[in-house]
This record gives sequence, C-alpha cells and structure tokens, in this order.
Amino acid sequence: MTNKLISLVDYENKAKALLSEDVWQFISGGALDESTVSRNRSSMNQYLLQPKRFKDVGSVDVSTKVLGSTIQLPVMISPAGSQSLAHSQGEEATASATCRASTVMVVGTAASRNLETVRKVSNGLLWFQLYHHGSALTEMLIRRAETAGYQALCVTVDVPHTITAEKDLRNNWKLPYGTEMANFTCDEAGLGMKPNTPEARQYRRPPHIPVTWDTVDWIRSITKLPIVIKGIMRADDAVGCIERGVQGIIVSNHGGRQLDGQASTIEVLPEIVKATGQKCEIFVDGGFRRGIDVLKAVALGAKAVLIARPVFHALSVAGDVGVEHVLNILRSELYEAMALCGVRNLAEVDENLIYSYPSIVSS
Repeated sequence: MTNKLISLVDYENKAKALLSEDVWQFISGGALDESTVSRNRSSMNQYLLQPKRFKDVGSVDVSTKVLGSTIQLPVMISPAGSQSLAHSQGEEATASATCRASTVMVVGTAASRNLETVRKVSNGLLWFQLYHHGSALTEMLIRRAETAGYQALCVTVDVPHTITAEKDLRNNWKLPYGTEMANFTCDEAGLGMKPNTPEARQYRRPPHIPVTWDTVDWIRSITKLPIVIKGIMRADDAVGCIERGVQGIIVSNHGGRQLDGQASTIEVLPEIVKATGQKCEIFVDGGFRRGIDVLKAVALGAKAVLIARPVFHALSVAGDVGVEHVLNILRSELYEAMALCGVRNLAEVDENLIYSYPSIVSS
C-alpha cells in the first residue's frame, strides 16, 4: 500500500478515507476557527529558500545531534496521546518505526500504551512528555521514566486550561471505550487499577495544573534528566527557561489545538533563537509536512522539527511501516532540498539560506 503514497499529503488523504468522521475530526481539528492550524501551514510558504551555486556538494548528510545524541534526520515524533485511535498497536508501532529510523520519539503522558511497554519495543531514543498533575502523580511519572531509561523529560506548559474543540463538541466526542490512559491505569502507576478492566477503560486522566516557574524549579530539583520545555511562543519565556537551566525548548502552539488566533511557530522561531543564542537547543513543531519545511526551520535556527498529525495518518494507513515510510519521505525530501541548495550537511545550513524574514505573514 505504501508504494503508492509518495508524500505526507498522500498519507493524510488516505487516512481521511479510512478513519471514521469523528475520529478524523478529533485528530485534524483545532480550537475555534482553526486559524492557527491554517497559519502554521500557510506561513511555511512565506519563507523562501535562496540556494547557493557553484558547489559540488557530493553526498549530503542529514544527521544531527540533539541533547548529545546523534539522530539520522532532524525530524522527531511529537507527543500525541491515544495513538490507538489510529492503529491497534498505537505508540508501540510508532516507537518501533522511530527506532528503525534512528530519531527521537517523545512519548505522551496520555499515551494509550504505558511508558514501560513503549520502552520494551524500542532501544532507541525516547523522551517522556510530562503534563503536571500535582506533585505526587508528576513525581510518580518522572521516577518511572528514569527507571525505564528515557533520555529526557519534555514538560508541556501550554495547557494551563483544557479546551474542547467545537468539532468535538458537535460530535459529542469521547475517547472510545477501551482507549486507556495507560500511564495511569497500569500496575506501575500504583493507583489501584488493573489494565484492560472496565474501571481502567473508563478512567480519564487527572486535570492539568498550570506549570509555573516554581514548578519548573521543582522538577529540576527532583531529577537529573535533561529538561525540555514544550509550548514556548515568546522570547521572554524562552529566556526565562534558560535562566532556570533547561536544556531544550520546543517552540509550539500545540498544533493550534488550544489557543486560536496565535502566530505560527515558524513566525516566532527567529526571535526566540535570537533571544536564546546558543544557550540551549531550540526545536519547533506545527505544520511541518515537507523536507523543505524542515530545511527552512533549521536555517532559522532550529535543531530539529517535530511532527504529530502525520504520525496518526501513517498509523491508520500502515501501522509502524507507515510511520517509518513518512520519516523516510521527509529524509529523502530534505536530502534533495539540501543538495539543490548547495549544502552538504546541517552545520552548513544557516539564515543565509532564507531569502527574507517577513514581518507580516498573511493567513
């Protein structure tokens, strides 16, 4: 099946035909009018590549290092819960594919497979995404991630209040019976539930507690794992993260799923990179669908980009094979774009590859 799919858009279109309408709208939807969802994509086209000539690039190297570890392409898997909506193997399939592609998967707090199970199918690079659910539950998750050998904590800070998309309200959307919050219902959580029981299947995770600077300081005080903060859209917040010793920042507007009417992530990326200098690693997510999108982000200062919705598309079409294929499509597109732009490796990619920095991007 995958040999007929040659782009991430092909996977998206195929997934839409395969998934039920309410599941599709849950995966693809965003907040309110979905203007931020659209802007994440449309803004990519406002940044134009300016290729270098008179260079024999030879072979192109698309590998890079993140938090000291080498990955074979600057595309990572963003945390996204309930992947079993798209495929029965859920996060296990994604982890297997990501390991084979030699990049990072960020496993979500709201995953449909618990973090220990995901680790068992992957000896690759795994980060654990952390929502704050109070000191006891949060520390429980951190200790389990440490024990399971996760390489970093990815603390999500852009959901101080949970919203429900209008599409989901119209559909009366609820996670299907049997889609568990596995990190809370497994034996390892110690919350008194047994997996695959009616109680576990009906369990919904605790409410989010807003992350404050004190929360970041507390998390740093109880773990030696590197900390990456996800959900930054302002330069001053990025600087505050650096002042508190975090190792990475993910520029993210939650894929447009929380606050509508925001700037796109690629629009704010340059100012955040400028404000932070070389003091921590900067990543970005939000609407990346082509290798040229990845190249633009790296040229603007990102170490790597993260993808989420394309993972659901790939899972629904072909499980782990689909996820690996999507990553390989992006790898191939990035390789070709770099070769055409006259750069041999990602270290040679810088802001000089971008034609202009638009101050206003129309949506």
